[in-house]
This record gives sequence, structure tokens and C-alpha cells, in this order.
Amino acid sequence: MKRSGWLLILALIFLPAGCGGTERGATPAPAVAPTVPDVAVTPVAAADPSAPLVGPLVGFYIEDLYEDVYPAIYDAGTGALRVLPGSVDDAPILLGEAQWFDRGCRLFIHGQLTDLNGVTQWGLPPTAQVDAHEISRLAPDSRRLAHVVPAGDGAEVEIIELVEPYGVTRTAPRGGADTRALAWSADGAWLYFTDRDEGGILQVYRATADGGTVEQITRHAASPGAIVALAPSPNGHYLAYGTRNLAQATHPYTWRAADEGWVGIVDLATGTSATVQPEKFGSVEPAQGIVWDAAGERLVFIGDSLPVGGDDPRAGRQVAWVTAAGEVARTMVSADGPGGHVGWIAPLGGIDRLLVGVGDAFYIYEDGEFQPPAAGKAPLLGMEIGRRPIGIWPAPVDFPGEEACG
Repeated sequence: MKRSGWLLILALIFLPAGCGGTERGATPAPAVAPTVPDVAVTPVAAADPSAPLVGPLVGFYIEDLYEDVYPAIYDAGTGALRVLPGSVDDAPILLGEAQWFDRGCRLFIHGQLTDLNGVTQWGLPPTAQVDAHEISRLAPDSRRLAHVVPAGDGAEVEIIELVEPYGVTRTAPRGGADTRALAWSADGAWLYFTDRDEGGILQVYRATADGGTVEQITRHAASPGAIVALAPSPNGHYLAYGTRNLAQATHPYTWRAADEGWVGIVDLATGTSATVQPEKFGSVEPAQGIVWDAAGERLVFIGDSLPVGGDDPRAGRQVAWVTAAGEVARTMVSADGPGGHVGWIAPLGGIDRLLVGVGDAFYIYEDGEFQPPAAGKAPLLGMEIGRRPIGIWPAPVDFPGEEACG
């Protein structure tokens, strides 16, 4: 099947992005050039993908030579790459559709919960009418599904009950919902989304799982251009979100401070907030560019710079490690990477260790150094073997291992 049209459209939303920088007015962490070794790796036999996955995990969307797209799970612990079925009832798998569930023990793909082999364990009831599963979010208890639906000149959020009486509730009545900004809290008690306030300013809201109670979370004085990611902390204390302020760049592009995106962090108990705005930062990766540590006290955000020239030291990918109070601990940009390049980025079992793609090679970034994975541990991806990665979906940082999933 040819899916070039769908892939081109969705790639504009889910292109790999990375972020990093310093909070305005704060003193940046000392810049330390990462160590990039020149190491030759001897090829070894591929790990058995049918063996239990031990983690950390990273999800990839891979395209074969026929332009068919499949989800694949890379196990950094063993080096195995497990390719899953690419369709359910012959329907295409699209970028953004695969979602980790139950600490990475299961997947939500095309309206079905599967195990890590792609075997279906549970499916949506027939009453749940969803046109696009890549923009729906299943609640942690599997009792509700939230998705964004068109409404007038904007979009609202629809919450579908998946158990009797199968009710449907709508929220975001002012049409400010966004498919990229929709997230359940870790306990499933709250659904976070965007909408406009009475003055027409874009804000973040949350609703109870049944949609009955709605609370405004942010108090923006002026609308950001878009909110492209929402990330509640695992402990429920904070909400981090990413904004984008440059809708379309002119060519050649001239940098303006007003174009910079930023990351906001809200203390949900006190309502206080912090803003981290790296220099020449465009935005975090849509939907998935903010990852909390397991304790919910620190986060890493991953995105891209504004379209400044390639000779700008902040051009390309940007990554920043930040405390819940908005203090920037350290940063990394494309210029720090092997040969001055950085591509795919995903946390590996925590936010201080990253899998980084550079061209057709992969590196582990930790403690300011880039190192190739141990022999036999790199993802077996690349067009030479008919597996071109076209998307990535970072796994939960607290995956317990497949044998412990039950």
C-alpha cells in the first residue's frame, strides 16, 4: 500500500524535534563540549527479538521498501528490535498512533490494547466511534477515551465512556482544543487539554475524568501561537507544557525573540508557574517532547531551534534538563553531537541517558559524552536492510521488564 500522502502530512506534525537552552534571566549551566569518540564497532549477530524484553525500550515507526509502516520496539538492554504487525484489519498505522500503556507493558494501537508482541488483549467497544486513533488518548483505567473533534471554526474535546451506559461528554466549548495537547494524568483522574478563555486567550485546562468539573490551569496574559505538548508529572504535582510561536517561517529567516517557543511548568497545588525559554528555540516535539523522571521532580525537553542558519551554534536540535521549579541544569544542542549533528532522541530508562540517532548511526548520550552502543546493542535500522525509521515514540522511564508485566 502506498501511504506517501499520509506520511507527508503527519510528518509535518511529528518530525523529530529537540530542545534545550536557558531560562531567560537565569545563569546557564557551564557549556562542556561532549566527548565524541571515533570507535569502530565489530558487527555481531542480532539479538533474538522473541526473547523477553528487559528495557529500556524505545518505539520506532519504520517504513519498508514498499512504503508500508510498522511499529517496532527497540530493547536497549538486549539490542533486539521487535517489529510488530503494521495494521489491524488492513488499516494503516500512522505516525502518532502507537501509545505506550501500563508502564510500557502494553500498547494502544488502532483502538486495541496489545501485549508487546502485538497480540490483541482488549478492544474498544462498538459504541466508541473514533475516526482517527492517532489523535485519541485512552485513560489509564481503560474506561474512557478522549479525542479532539471539529466544532465550528475550532475543535472541542470529546470524552467517550467505554463501559455502560456509554455516555459522551464534550468540553473545550470555545473551540481551542488541539490534537497535540491532550493528556491524562497518571492516575486517570484528570484530562488536560487546551481551550480559549472568555477573552479569547489560549490556556491550559483540566477536567475530571467524566468531564463534570473543569479547571483553568494557566493564566496567560496573551495567547501563545500554539500549545503543542502537555505532560503531567507522574506524582501529579506539576504540569509541563510546550508552546510554539512561529507558525510559518519566511525565507531567508531573520531571528526575532517574539518567535521563540518556551516550556511552562505549573505547580498544580499552588498555581505558581515557571517559564523556560531557550535562546532561538522553536518548540518541543509535538505531543511527546517533554519527559519527566520517575519521581516527577525533574524533566527533559526535546525540540528544535527556530530555522536559523546552519552556522548558528544553536541551530538544529536542542535538549534541556530542567527542575520542576524551572531551573536549567544543563543543555545539549546539535553542534555538540558527532560531526555537529543530532537526529532522533529518546530517553533510555530515565532522563539522564539518551538514545541519539546521527545519520544511520546511533549513540548513547550520558554524562556529557556520546558513546556508540555496545557491540550488538545498536538498533538494526536503515534502508540497507529495508527498515527506514520515520518516527519515534519514547517509552515510559519505569518499564519493569516484560517478564514482570504479567
